[in-house]
Amino acid sequence: MSGPLKGVKVVDFTHARAGPHCAMMLGDMGADVIKIERPGGEIGRLWGPTIEGERIDFMSVNRNKRSIELDLDRDNDKALAWALIGDADVVIQNLRPGVMDAFGLGAEAVRARHPSVIYCSANGYGPEGPLAMEPSYDNVIQAYSGLMSVTGTTESGPVRSGLPLADLLTGVFATVGILAALHEREKSGLGQHVQASLLQSLVSLMSFHGLTYLLKGTVPGVAGNHHPIMAPAGLYNAGDGQIIIQVSNDREWKRLCEAIELPELADDERFKTNDVRAANRIAMNKLMEAQLAKRTRAEWIVRLRAARVPAGPVNTVGEALDSAQVRANDLVVEMNHPRLGTIPALGYPVTFDRTPCDIRRAPPDVGQHTEEVRNAKTF
Repeated sequence: MSGPLKGVKVVDFTHARAGPHCAMMLGDMGADVIKIERPGGEIGRLWGPTIEGERIDFMSVNRNKRSIELDLDRDNDKALAWALIGDADVVIQNLRPGVMDAFGLGAEAVRARHPSVIYCSANGYGPEGPLAMEPSYDNVIQAYSGLMSVTGTTESGPVRSGLPLADLLTGVFATVGILAALHEREKSGLGQHVQASLLQSLVSLMSFHGLTYLLKGTVPGVAGNHHPIMAPAGLYNAGDGQIIIQVSNDREWKRLCEAIELPELADDERFKTNDVRAANRIAMNKLMEAQLAKRTRAEWIVRLRAARVPAGPVNTVGEALDSAQVRANDLVVEMNHPRLGTIPALGYPVTFDRTPCDIRRAPPDVGQHTEEVRNAKTF
């Protein structure tokens, strides 16, 4: 093993996406993760497209783990779960609220027996409030949190994100919480109950949208493809495709006007500052798009980058993953799979110069390591 979390032991009771993503991040950083699955495997093994029988959705959040199959209604299996918990640093679960308590493996029970264990729970709506016990999924929370109300255009109305942002961000925030608790334990010797949720994750990222409402009472609407407070900042049509241009100050605006061969716009009273550009966005965008249609997006991007104006193409997923920049930063790596052979995988988003992350294990089969763990009864 390598990675900054080498030696950290994690018992993973999670399913679906948010919890498994958190456990995988810990595994990528070097933790030894034992994934406990119900008989037949967790629900994530049933979702999405396959490649030679392997579920891609499951593969995306379950590498660097060992899988054991336990029926927690059976005393022997529950005893093994307790043995693993007693040897663990971290326990993670995102089962429906109340399920782990019903098994006798909830946060209070675990921490009463093992006070140094960090217990992480994740759910849909958060630990408190009238909906705390309700089950939920990513798209429900995208709607409830307000995210969908600011995503989309006036024509489309609210639109869900193409990525499961609530799930994935909850995995990230849960990981951050666990790492903070591990750090604090070095001083106190005690674990704690870390709780994350899909709703908390999205609401905490409402940023200026949320603060604008709280301070001014203004309810933001759909933002479309242009930034709601900066201009020009959004999607534009070039001669053969779409590009994103982002101007954040008046100096960049002047450089943009020179680069797109409309220097007269820099001194136009309608566009001299960001506030007036935002107020006159429609007129400004009309003039810009008429000019941008005269060249290809590649030509404009070269000119804009030369002028130090932030700009880039609107890539497909394939164009992004095949790009030299993504590959240079090891965001696409290789993984050895027992049936698929050497296959590409998404890399870890943070680099460490002394303790690099790596992919040590392919996503496991259901219960692949059950006998190995039963025989050891510990990590």
